Amino acid sequence: MNELNLKQQAIKTIDFQKDKRYLHIDYPLNETVKKALLMRWLDPKLVAKHRWLPFIQYNIKMQKYDGHIVHVKLRKITLPSHTDGWLFKFYAEMLNVKYEDYLTDHHLQSVPIGYRKHHSSLLGAKEVIDFISQQPSCWIIKGDFKNFFDNLRHQLLRDQLSKVLYGQSQPLPADWYNVITGLERYRFVSRHKISALKTDGVHGSYFKNFHEYNQAVRTKQLHVSHPNRLGIPQGTAISGALANTYMIDFDEQADQLAASYKGIYRRYSDDFIVVVPKQKADFKQVERFKQQLIALAQTQLHLEIEAAKTKTLRYENQQIYQGNSQRPTQLNYLGISFSGKKVTLIDKSFYREYYRGKRQMFYLGLYSNALRAAQQGYGPQWLAQVPSKYHQAAAMALQHIERDGINNVPHRRSITTRYLPIRPVHRKNFLDYAMKAQRIFTANQNSIAYQVTILHDARRIIAHEGRYLHYIKETLK
Repeated sequence: MNELNLKQQAIKTIDFQKDKRYLHIDYPLNETVKKALLMRWLDPKLVAKHRWLPFIQYNIKMQKYDGHIVHVKLRKITLPSHTDGWLFKFYAEMLNVKYEDYLTDHHLQSVPIGYRKHHSSLLGAKEVIDFISQQPSCWIIKGDFKNFFDNLRHQLLRDQLSKVLYGQSQPLPADWYNVITGLERYRFVSRHKISALKTDGVHGSYFKNFHEYNQAVRTKQLHVSHPNRLGIPQGTAISGALANTYMIDFDEQADQLAASYKGIYRRYSDDFIVVVPKQKADFKQVERFKQQLIALAQTQLHLEIEAAKTKTLRYENQQIYQGNSQRPTQLNYLGISFSGKKVTLIDKSFYREYYRGKRQMFYLGLYSNALRAAQQGYGPQWLAQVPSKYHQAAAMALQHIERDGINNVPHRRSITTRYLPIRPVHRKNFLDYAMKAQRIFTANQNSIAYQVTILHDARRIIAHEGRYLHYIKETLK
């Protein structure tokens, strides 16, 4: 398939609707503008001349759960401009086609799970757990690549990209070179800094036009970073496809190593797992295999697999054990927990849902009671009876209701849909995800050798949220 045909095919398959909404230097694109840009980008010379705007970068707090909140981790978010993001998406569509062809030609269709159409973490987890449960006993190696996206080497990425596109390592054509350079050598501005410069009365962008943006840069009101030198940003439409492309040689060699022991190797982004039947390898051989993977990642990819964090597990007699010991444990893989006998979601999924839901139930109960008190004219009396530990929150809720003339609990419908669902709502509540996971893991039920309690456990969490809401309403009467 030549380049023009590949682009025309990408135009047919690209999703015009699925866009993130965020403020940037440019304005969001409507469908007419998107189509016009795609027609323009059929000419590779125009893509080669495309000028890139800085990304916008900021951090969000990620709470890590383990029975309680353990710590808060900062996650870096890097957003391309709307036009740049659309160009990345267009070229990602083309790369995905070539990448799937490459996997087929090299018999690797089953190996990478992430960032591929018609693949999901749930399907990937089921395949691995089914393979484990079908063995009398087996070894499991589970690990990840440290700071994966941040450490991808640019020259190696370009070499691997040319292999996927053209079957050999060669200089990239000017359009692909500009696209990959726009991602690798990206510059960014701070969202905190650019937010302070937002033009009043302008919607959809931080600036009225590019002249205002250029003026802010020239007068040093807005600092643009130096070009990036290592790694790529994680959140663009093409980042996942490029990360998979970077791994093609490693995936092939790791898959061949696993196959030599009649086992399997699978990778989801920076997480990998190897399963080897116990009759094909003893513990020393499996540890040697693990060291081979660590060395291969270092020499071939310039990436680190931390030996201390790479686990060796054993499946035997329908139980998961730590290494060669008799200490029982769980296999946690792609959000699924497998004990050897039972499949459910990993603990932190339930804890995350529990703590988020608990906060929302408190809010819902507090505002429901405050609203009733305000509407029936006994707000001050209600506030005086609220327990002291809730007094400040109750006072703020009552003030908000009275000041803004609120007649309904804000966001009540979205909260109940999310945390107190009667029925699943596609991609909008925990129940939907749990039912989907339950359905996937109980498919071909006659052939599986484990119990699936995902839906049962999820409903317990939802029931707990309902009880907590009742408790808050009774406490804050």
